[in-house]
Parts: sequence; C-alpha cells; structure tokens
Amino acid sequence: MKRNKKQEQNKNGKKTYRRFDISDAKWKLIKPHLTDQPGQHGGITKDNRKFINAVIWIVKIKPPWRDLSPDHGEWGMVHQRFIRWQQKGMWKKLFWLFSYLKATRNLNG
Repeated sequence: MKRNKKQEQNKNGKKTYRRFDISDAKWKLIKPHLTDQPGQHGGITKDNRKFINAVIWIVKIKPPWRDLSPDHGEWGMVHQRFIRWQQKGMWKKLFWLFSYLKATRNLNG
C-alpha cells in the first residue's frame, strides 16, 4: 500500500500525520460499498474510514490489539468489529474489490 501522509488535527489543534491511513482516492472507491448500518448493539456504525485506518495500522505495524492508539477508537470495540467483518466476509469483499480495481484501472493511489 502506498504511504499516505494525511494531515489531521489532534485535541490540541496541532497537525498530525498518519502514513498508513487509506488514501482519499481509495476511500472514494470503497465508501459506496460500506453503507452505514445499524450496529450489533443498537447504534449506527458511522466512521468506517476511522475503523479501516485502525485495521490498516494493526496490519502494518503488527502490535497487540491493546496497543491500538485511542484516537483510532477503543481497541476492544475495533477488535470486535474486525471479527464481525471477518465473519460476514467483508474483508474478502474488499480484497476482491481492490484486486478488480487494480486490474481494471491500474489503481496506484
């Protein structure tokens, strides 16, 4: 995955950079496939991009889930959602989507 130095503001208003965040180009392509849906515990799952960025960080850095930065979300909730997506086949769907897009559009961004 191409490095992406995305600017964000932390709680103190300072810019932070996350080099493993999903690029805007890739997010634009997959967002329509990730509609907000009622969550398992009654809430609405809204921040799919934040969740995917957390998973990308875990996959790239390979730390224990408990070491997930709090600004990515509460580690236990992120882990449970990761498992639910795995059980529903979402990761496989995204893998095939990116494979298809790369083959048909030469996706590099």
